[in-house]
Amino acid sequence: MAIRLNGSVSTIAIVLAVTSLGIAPAFAAQQEAEKKPVTEQETRAGEASEKESEKDKDIVVTGTAIRGVAPIGSNLVTLDRESIEETASTDMSELLNTVPAITTSGADAGENVFSYYSPQIHSLGGAASNTTLVLIDGMRIPGGGTRTAQTDPNILPRSAVQRVEVLADGASSIYGSDAVAGVVNYITRSSFSGAEIAGKVGFADNWHTYDVNGIVGTKWNTGGIYVAAQHTYRSPLRMRDRDFLSRGDFRSVGGRNTNTFHCSPATFSTPSSGSEVYLSPSATTTTAVITDNAPCNSNAIYADALGNHKRTNVLLRVDNTFGDRLTVTGTANYQRLRAVYRFGPAAVNNVTVFGPGAFSPASSRFGQINPFYTAPAGDPTATQQVVTWSAIRPGNDYGTQQAKNETLYLYGNAEYKLSDSWSVTLSNAFGHSRSYTNNYGLICTACVQEALNGTRSATGAISRATNIPLTTENALDVWQPNGGRTSEAVLASLYTNENSLMHLNRFNQAKLEAQGVVFALPAGDVRLAFGGEYYWAQQHVEDTDLTGEVSFTLSRNALSGYVEVAVPLVSEDMGVPLMKRLDLSLSGRYDHYNDVGGTTNPKIAANWEVVSGLRLRGNYATAFVAPPLTSIGIPELGYQRRATGVTRSQPFYVPLDIYPDARLLPGCASAVTVCQIGTSSNLGLTRDYGMGPDAKPQTGNSWSLGVDFVPPQSRGLRASLTYWSNKFIGGVNRLEIVQQLYSTAMRDRLTICPTGCTTAQINEFANVANGGTISTTLPPITYFMNNNDQGNVLNMTVQGIDADITYRHRTDFGRFTFGVSGTYYTRFDQNFGGEEFNTLNTSGYNSSFPQIQKRFRFQFGWALGDFSINGFLNHTGAYRNWSDETVEPLILDENNRPIGGGDRVEADTTVDMTAAYRLRFGGGTNARLYLNVRNLFDRDPVFYGGTLGRTYGINRYVSNPYGRIVTFGFSAEF
Repeated sequence: MAIRLNGSVSTIAIVLAVTSLGIAPAFAAQQEAEKKPVTEQETRAGEASEKESEKDKDIVVTGTAIRGVAPIGSNLVTLDRESIEETASTDMSELLNTVPAITTSGADAGENVFSYYSPQIHSLGGAASNTTLVLIDGMRIPGGGTRTAQTDPNILPRSAVQRVEVLADGASSIYGSDAVAGVVNYITRSSFSGAEIAGKVGFADNWHTYDVNGIVGTKWNTGGIYVAAQHTYRSPLRMRDRDFLSRGDFRSVGGRNTNTFHCSPATFSTPSSGSEVYLSPSATTTTAVITDNAPCNSNAIYADALGNHKRTNVLLRVDNTFGDRLTVTGTANYQRLRAVYRFGPAAVNNVTVFGPGAFSPASSRFGQINPFYTAPAGDPTATQQVVTWSAIRPGNDYGTQQAKNETLYLYGNAEYKLSDSWSVTLSNAFGHSRSYTNNYGLICTACVQEALNGTRSATGAISRATNIPLTTENALDVWQPNGGRTSEAVLASLYTNENSLMHLNRFNQAKLEAQGVVFALPAGDVRLAFGGEYYWAQQHVEDTDLTGEVSFTLSRNALSGYVEVAVPLVSEDMGVPLMKRLDLSLSGRYDHYNDVGGTTNPKIAANWEVVSGLRLRGNYATAFVAPPLTSIGIPELGYQRRATGVTRSQPFYVPLDIYPDARLLPGCASAVTVCQIGTSSNLGLTRDYGMGPDAKPQTGNSWSLGVDFVPPQSRGLRASLTYWSNKFIGGVNRLEIVQQLYSTAMRDRLTICPTGCTTAQINEFANVANGGTISTTLPPITYFMNNNDQGNVLNMTVQGIDADITYRHRTDFGRFTFGVSGTYYTRFDQNFGGEEFNTLNTSGYNSSFPQIQKRFRFQFGWALGDFSINGFLNHTGAYRNWSDETVEPLILDENNRPIGGGDRVEADTTVDMTAAYRLRFGGGTNARLYLNVRNLFDRDPVFYGGTLGRTYGINRYVSNPYGRIVTFGFSAEF
């Protein structure tokens, strides 16, 4: 079978620039069902499906609750097992990232900033807003990670997955929360008899991976059982092994100088050098501390770009039919994930050290003199210095982050047939996901300060002397490379801090549903499905560091009811001109959450098959997302999002025309248009709490119009085009301070106190009466309070075209496949409570996903006998970098909204290739050998001048840093 993608639609001009992928639109599959297999490979696929014993008439397809009915009005992308083989995907993320409509298409298959491993459709949503619902066999799975509890579909062994279905339409009328952008449903094999084993090894420059997976099962007259398992390993990738990540000074490629003044030996200033620094002890002149002069690239050449990764998962599935009415199915899935990331050396900032002559022998501070002190050549009489240092030491061990996850997922259902046309099903899913992030061997800043000046104060002021007198045994030498003359004991003490974070996510979903035929119309049976659902979720957090441990538990529950009806209005037998078939679907659902209230979401959809092979479709739906539990906050702590409460504010600039009272603050009297506050002369407070008791669901609405074309005259041609529109309202987010200050709806979040905020004001701001805390020493005078809480503040309108075209042609020289699929965005507007502004074809402006306009994937394939080869061309269009790290500044309007500027990011095009050969043996044993090459021409990712994740120079939502990966693999069926 040809790889068939379904990503929906595009303009004809766009169609010629799309990309392909193995997908099968439901309409195309329906048309193909009327034809016999036309190739030997398809015949084998038919045999395999027999082996799977799929009962097509009983299948529930994503987007509908009614068995045996494809989702009306929607474009469904299906990635089958052939797609898994042709792309040589290791896990579900790699497979799904071949779909252009997926936000992380083309990116590495790891944790993408705040989205964990969870897929996202059409770049809709913000950091805390999961607008794409992820299901396994139509049921929810537990959240994971230590951030916003989003799902990880890679808990499934690859060998257990039959297909993946992607529905890019609002679907809350069927599934409830999280389905604003759509649904990704991973369908496991219903049964299996025999055994399969597969494995592969892959290599890139200074990087490797391997994978082993298999499945074994048996069937009996009334049921069956199988076990599937997989183990995957990916080695770490060091920053220094990729020049595009580790060069430090990126000005030659259009970026900025990311080097710093954190060096080894240290850079330092003396009282006479003022704000300028000496770059080494031998320096005779000083250097201005500006970005262009920064000389040292420390972190990028020691840290990991990607840590190592080990994942093991096992799935057990049992099914059995009792009598001729009751069928029971049970599934248990367990996974264990371990990842280790190595940090680079820490930065030590502005620590005052003292040398000979700084204090007299009679002074109580005489012991603070560092025995390794070296005055700069340019100021040899200086008796003290302010040191800035990169804490490099022998062995290059600067701490590690260990991420762990263990997930148990249990799912079962019992279906009872009431009659030939009616059935009732009871389903239950339970998930338990424990995620750890443990940081070991972090810099001990207090230890560094003690070893430099004898106290725990960066300035050297004695409030409590802890390391006096300094000697060659307990002092730190920063005037020679890598700790110089420092003792081994002191060097070992520098990296001794630890902290850990644990999130335990649990959920239970119970659903009772009935469905069947209500009555018959001239065009066919009217089918109805209705049901009720109970959902419970809990998130337990333990946060531990040197200050102690804080733990809290958050929970919610929801009751829901839904109904769906499929109505055939016209059939071919009725002889209506230009209307071979017309079908209508109506559905609706009510959900009531104990913490954010109730919401009702309907959907209406229709299919109009004009003539054989030509179908028009459309739908309209509303949808919602319940805010993450941590975004609501911890009730016992006044709705703080974490253990930390109100803290001192970082400096930021205030527009004086919007906040005229800021002119009355110290240091602002002579300012013209903006003034910086939060400095030592005008300190203030900030808070970053959850949404609190006023939290409400994030809502959305969507509509789409599409056409599917499968001409009966051409067996191999399939085309699908969809124009879609999606609106997201009240998305949960925390705005950057500039966005907040210029938002008309949020200006009251900054309170200016020209004469100082009162204690009552501060306590009210911190919500102390309800458990909120102040996690800082209050300034002598608090001149402002900035409320940076999360809220329903992000509004987006996104529109675009999805396209998929596949053509298969059989000749005497083999079967040829040509395909193109892709997504082209036509609109990407957003606002924070004021007027909309356009961010189309940009990335980095805020914490929502990139808004890149064009993503396409092309395919060319050839198969002859048991040999096949498939090539894929992946294209991401050029766009603008709108992050705060651009070289070319953004052009802003009078309300500080971007309207242009930013750095141009070049288009990115890569080529993948897979060649496979099938070996046949007696007794039904087959084997398959393949070679897969990703990024065939070893192209570096296009330069992106911003930081996403831990790295500068690459957009990790769009590209991956591996380079060319060559993979050798095999599979065998018994």
